Amino acid sequence: MHWQRLQARVEKQHLGHLESVLELAGASAISLLDAEDQPLLEPVPGTTPLWDDLLVEALFPADSNLEPFKKMLQQLGAQAIRIDPLDEEDWVARSEALDQPLLFGKRLWVIPRHVERPPTAREDDERIEVFMVPGLAFGSGLHPTTALCLEWLESHPPKQQSLLDFGCGSGILGIAAAKLGARTVSMVDIDPQAITASQRNAKHNQVQERVWVGTPADLAEANFEVLVANILANPLLELAERFAQLVAPGGDVLLTGLLDAQAALMIDAYEPWFSDWSATHLDGWLRLHGKRSGHS
Repeated sequence: MHWQRLQARVEKQHLGHLESVLELAGASAISLLDAEDQPLLEPVPGTTPLWDDLLVEALFPADSNLEPFKKMLQQLGAQAIRIDPLDEEDWVARSEALDQPLLFGKRLWVIPRHVERPPTAREDDERIEVFMVPGLAFGSGLHPTTALCLEWLESHPPKQQSLLDFGCGSGILGIAAAKLGARTVSMVDIDPQAITASQRNAKHNQVQERVWVGTPADLAEANFEVLVANILANPLLELAERFAQLVAPGGDVLLTGLLDAQAALMIDAYEPWFSDWSATHLDGWLRLHGKRSGHS
């Protein structure tokens, strides 16, 4: 299968907004490269180090019209924008060479399957390891919204709970939840590539027996104890009532993919069904956590 690769050079502070535009344009995968050969020292646990000057690569289906989005990227500070055809095999091989193990919280590691796992810190190490295969879906742990979700799951492990990952991408959040003890995990996405990537990653992590993957239309189960949605603001606003139908009374809802300024708008949309909100911020991005009220 053939694809288009968009490359753009951007400073680190503009990365979040630029990635949102790429997702809006329909990017199937996003990877980050160092544009200036800058070394990264050993990261502090729980942090996501990035180079100051980045080369962003995004993968799109061959028939995507990317010209309308080039001006938007330029307005966000992107430079040296170029678009080239690319074979799928070339993209996967390139992605495998870029990734590195990342630590979230105190014990949750996300490790590219083709990268050497980090050494065990001690003999009684209780770390959780999620192995991801580079592919054609968003979700590697590098983006702040994914990091915010993983950190919450690590500090609030869903042991023996049912969890729904709505907009699963690569499956990283649902698989992490399964590794952290969730009883059952359902993952849904409208992108066939995301469904394929999630199924493969679940199998590679040997959690496929507790994981179901499909489209939102195929989702039959309700009354989830935890719902995680790392998507964009507009879909989250439209899904408020649907999420209320899916989450059991007293259950947790975790919303990310939001900018800091969108907190009040999102809470107002969900207030008829959810309460006890808390907000966590990272690099201009926002994670909202709420509780499903006891009434409908």
